[in-house]
Amino acid sequence: FLISFRLNNSYKKYIFCFRSSFGLIKRSNFFQPAMEPIELRALPPPTAAPCAQHPDHPQDLFCITCNVGICTECLTRSPTHRRHTIDSLRVIRDDSSQQRLESVASTFRALAEANDENSRTLQSVRTFESDLLGQIGRLVLNAQEYVAGIHRKVAQQEVGWKSYLERHAAEMRSGCLEGAGVPPPVTTVAKRDDCSSEMQRPIIPVIEMRQSIVNLRSDDLCNVVISYEYGITWNLQFTPQQDSHCELTISCRTSEECGAFEGNFQLRLDVVRLEDQSVFTIRKSLKGLTMRRFFVIPTPTMIDTAELESKGFLSKDEGKMTVRVGIGPEDAQTERNCLLTEQKLLQQRIDALREQLKRANFTMGTLTIPDYFAQCDGQFHAKPIVTPNGSRWTLRLKLNQGSNNPNRTHLGVQIVKCGQNSTKHEFFVELVHGKRPGITLRLAGSGLVDAVEEPRFIEKKRLVEEFLLNGTRLELGFGVREWVDE
Repeated sequence: FLISFRLNNSYKKYIFCFRSSFGLIKRSNFFQPAMEPIELRALPPPTAAPCAQHPDHPQDLFCITCNVGICTECLTRSPTHRRHTIDSLRVIRDDSSQQRLESVASTFRALAEANDENSRTLQSVRTFESDLLGQIGRLVLNAQEYVAGIHRKVAQQEVGWKSYLERHAAEMRSGCLEGAGVPPPVTTVAKRDDCSSEMQRPIIPVIEMRQSIVNLRSDDLCNVVISYEYGITWNLQFTPQQDSHCELTISCRTSEECGAFEGNFQLRLDVVRLEDQSVFTIRKSLKGLTMRRFFVIPTPTMIDTAELESKGFLSKDEGKMTVRVGIGPEDAQTERNCLLTEQKLLQQRIDALREQLKRANFTMGTLTIPDYFAQCDGQFHAKPIVTPNGSRWTLRLKLNQGSNNPNRTHLGVQIVKCGQNSTKHEFFVELVHGKRPGITLRLAGSGLVDAVEEPRFIEKKRLVEEFLLNGTRLELGFGVREWVDE
């Protein structure tokens, strides 16, 4: 066999592998190849690229000093690389590949560790999520049970108040009737301590909703009566704007006999789509309101009518929408104040009933204006009444609009005696409420004068909505009682 020798490590290994493939047979003078197949032996490395300076020689060495690949001719015949550090190009490549493999392996190990850490984190998050959902479910059940209990307490308190007030009113009526016209002792307003313990429990009020149809394209103002509770009337007014919005304004009127008190109220407005009963809800909290005779609450709440039209809540052709509106106290303290105000109003009705029983000693008459809207200006006289002493009395009424405020109506009343007056007398004049019996707007007095005149101002809106009978007729009652000192 012809074997060529090269001065490099790769060829030395190749020669070693080549020699190991043969066995020496001692009985002969020649070498005999071994029986092992060559495929099971390590193969020599691939042929290196030719050298740039010596194309006939492979570039199988590497000069570490110059950082360049060379051949054996460059190493032996060129003085440039004689004293430089030389190494095999395969070793350099193997070291670089090993470093890259180690870098890739370390990267895989880091990714595996990160994956394990993420798996542990994900498992802990899932466990926390399961625990949190369980807690939320328990809290929801507890809240539902609490709200149901609150509703039961509200119903019990309402029944307790009504039964107590009805019982109290019945006792007052029976006491007055047994006295044969003599007024019973003055009954004070029932205090909270006098009521049962069931009525003293703190409550969270429930807002009662009323459904109405609003026409935003009507020329008239769109008013919706929200509620009439605790002696308070709430109205909600819809005012269309130019920029496809609608402004909400809340007006409130309390009975004149109500004392002022502060409270927190909540307004809820649901715009209803009748096809599927879905709602568009607006909530407004009214904090620190001082309940007085009459006031308007401008609210910055705006409704986007274009959005309501696109969602089908507002009719594009007719401009109508169905709303459910409710307003009520927002906390238990305001609810108690309202209930006490309601109780005072009921006490006033009881007192009015007593006054009606006292009127058996009065000579009474009436003054009726058949159509208030046609006769809102002018003077009117009632038919004279004759007292047991033979005196004749009449009522004069003067109606005109308020000079400074067009929303007010001026009522001027006069009790006039036709003839000489030498006796003491008492009188009263009252406007009877057209919707709630027992509520009056009353004037009363006594003296020795022939005539008593006391002007009163009343809001025109209240006069029209509350004191007109059948929507048009205005009726005043009056009475006179005379006596002579012994």
